[in-house]
Amino acid sequence: MIGGIKELLKPLAAWFETNPSGHPDALNFQIFEPGRGASLVDYWSGKPGLDAFLAPFGWTRNGSLYAFWFVEEAPLAQQPIVLLDSDADYSVVVAKSYLEFLALLSAGLEDFDDPESALPDSPELLAFRDWALTQGIANIPDFVGVNAITREAFEESPDLLEWLEEKLA
Repeated sequence: MIGGIKELLKPLAAWFETNPSGHPDALNFQIFEPGRGASLVDYWSGKPGLDAFLAPFGWTRNGSLYAFWFVEEAPLAQQPIVLLDSDADYSVVVAKSYLEFLALLSAGLEDFDDPESALPDSPELLAFRDWALTQGIANIPDFVGVNAITREAFEESPDLLEWLEEKLA
């Protein structure tokens, strides 16, 4: 599975390598090497073994993790993306797929729930938006579009908090 994640994330990792000043402040996201996340999931949850279901690939400035959540029989790129909060008290499905996640990042919001959290239109953010469009996202969402993506992901995915409570019990 790690090999598939590395392959899927290769273009994103390459973008960050060629635009090193673009993270984490311009996007509130920093990618890291897939496979490294198993120990992060154990640390985050306080319980080993969740790495079979959660594969972190990046984090926010406050230390929250973004991860693929393997809950469906679907190709990797169609697995939901979750935000595992750094305080472990708020975790949520943010996107139904990897492309939706790229669209969320390209929107330039520090907090997907807060339209006032818009990041400045830095050269790095504008470059990321241009790059994201080449990766297959349909458009750069405004706040209404971001809200639609996150709402659909939440409503159409299994209950992450319920799942976590069951796994962490």
